[in-house]
Amino acid sequence: MLLLVADYVMSDAASKTIASVREARLSFQRCEMRQKTFEEYYSELQGLLKLCKYPSVVQEENLIQQIIHGVTDDSLRDLLISLGDIPLHDIVIECRKFYLSPQNSQKVKDVSNNFQSVSFVV
Repeated sequence: MLLLVADYVMSDAASKTIASVREARLSFQRCEMRQKTFEEYYSELQGLLKLCKYPSVVQEENLIQQIIHGVTDDSLRDLLISLGDIPLHDIVIECRKFYLSPQNSQKVKDVSNNFQSVSFVV
């Protein structure tokens, strides 16, 4: 039996693409809402998701999981988890309702004041 082994040589462009996709995926997975409004956080996640080059069938689920992971409030996180398998649109609506409600808006401001410099949009 003869076994042939060929070395696979990757072009510089291909290796840079792979590296940039890995970096984007790491950035996506580490992205948290700290010191950002929900809209800024959601927009950042959407931009990173495009660079991740995930298959389209898993993009929405990855975005849902990352939103749940990255929100700053434990009660919101618990709520989102308790809602079960709901679409991204509903997750985003729940987050917007939470962060725009007057009582939670003040709570977020109080937490944000613990950071050195925060720009907060209400």
